[in-house]
Amino acid sequence: MNKLAHMLLGSLLGLAGLFAVPAQAASGLSPSARPASGSSDVVNVEVVCDRYGCYDTRRRRPPPGWDDGYRRPPPPPPPIYRRPPPPPYGWDDGYRRPPPPPPPIYRRPPPPPPPVYGGRNWSRHVEWCLNRYRSYNPQTNRFLSTSGYFKVCRSPYY
Repeated sequence: MNKLAHMLLGSLLGLAGLFAVPAQAASGLSPSARPASGSSDVVNVEVVCDRYGCYDTRRRRPPPGWDDGYRRPPPPPPPIYRRPPPPPYGWDDGYRRPPPPPPPIYRRPPPPPPPVYGGRNWSRHVEWCLNRYRSYNPQTNRFLSTSGYFKVCRSPYY
């Protein structure tokens, strides 16, 4: 019953709309007729619709790469792989490696400086070390210790 009532109401409204249009045309006002006065209250507005919505005036597009909150700028393009240049002549063994470093240069270290002996105190030092250590060598000023290592003799005269 409810469907039948809605169908009848819809058809009556449709017929009323059809009969109302000829009544407006019969009133004598044509759509091309303009008012006699020079000024009117109508303002020409250009409505622009884009994917963000409709606006009264033209809106400029955002610059490239600008993030308007809805989308991110596109990622940078991936780097392009370029093949390395061929190796120099005589180096093509299938592997890419840098050239080897130059060999190290060997230099003989300078000889140690000769020992500086004091005048008569040196003879007293040698006498003291010979009396104290049986394995003392006066040329090197060293003796063989009980631990098996050679040590420098330190005397009160040294």
